[in-house]
Amino acid sequence: MRNMLRIMANTIVANLCTTRHVGLMDGKTGLCLFLHEYGRYMSAPFYTETANRLLYEVLEGDNTRLPYGILDGFSGIGMGLCYLIRKGFVKGSTCSLLGDVDRKVLGNVRACWALDRKYASRRFTSGLYMLARQEVSFDGALLQSWTDEILPLVSKEYIRACDDGLTPIDASLFESFRFVFDVIRCRYGDRIKCPEVNFTPEHMPLSCRTSEKAVANDMAALYGCSVDDLLFPIIGLEPKVAFSAVLATRVEYVAAHFIHYVNTVNNEFALLGLNMFNQKS
Repeated sequence: MRNMLRIMANTIVANLCTTRHVGLMDGKTGLCLFLHEYGRYMSAPFYTETANRLLYEVLEGDNTRLPYGILDGFSGIGMGLCYLIRKGFVKGSTCSLLGDVDRKVLGNVRACWALDRKYASRRFTSGLYMLARQEVSFDGALLQSWTDEILPLVSKEYIRACDDGLTPIDASLFESFRFVFDVIRCRYGDRIKCPEVNFTPEHMPLSCRTSEKAVANDMAALYGCSVDDLLFPIIGLEPKVAFSAVLATRVEYVAAHFIHYVNTVNNEFALLGLNMFNQKS
C-alpha cells in the first residue's frame, strides 16, 4: 500500500502543471483531498503545503461561471470541503466555509434538479452534497426545509411520468435520488420528517425511461468500481473499492506512462487514494 500511494502521490504532483480545472473529479479539489491525506500519512509537509496551495487556488479563483455539478462544479467542491473539515485538515466555521456552496446548491434546489437531468453524470447533485454537509455538522432545520422542497417536486415528476408514459426521466438519476433518501432516513429519520421514497424507475413505462448509463468512465472496467463507489468516503460511507493486484498493476502502468493519461490520471488516482486511506485496517 505504501509504495502504491507513493507512486500515486508523485504522479499527481508531476502532473499538477496540467491541472486547470477546480472540480472534485476533474481538477484541484480532488487532488487537494488526496495530497492532504498523503501528507498526514507520511508526515511530509511538502504534500500538505501543496494541498493547501491547491485549496487556496480553488477558493480564491473566479468561480462565478462554475456549474452546479459534482464532477466539475460547486457541489463537488462543497463535498470536498466537507471532507476536509470532517477530517480536520481545514479549520474554521462550517457556515463561513460552506456558505457560498449552500447558497448556490441548496438555495437553488429546483434549478439543480433541472440541470441534473442534463449532466452526463446523472447524479442527484444537491442530495449528495447534503449528505456530505450533514456529516460535518447536523443542521435539522436546513435538512428539513430542503427535504420539504425537493421531495414534492420529484414525486410530482415521477407520478406524471407514470401517468402519461411519455415524460422522460433518467433511471440512473432516480436511483441516485432514492439512494440519497435511503441514507437520510437511516441516519436522520428519528430527527426529521422524511417519508419513504417508494418509487422505482423500473416500474415506469419503458417509453418514459431514458438511458440507464451513468458517466462513460473506464474506471468501472479497470478497477471494478464506479464513480458512485469512489464518492463513498466523501459522504461518510465505508469505501467499496478494495485493494487488488489489478489495481496495483494499473496504478504502476499508468504512472509509468502518465504522459498518455495526462487529462485523467490525477483525479483518478486522487479518488482511488481516498478510498485506500479510508479502508478499515
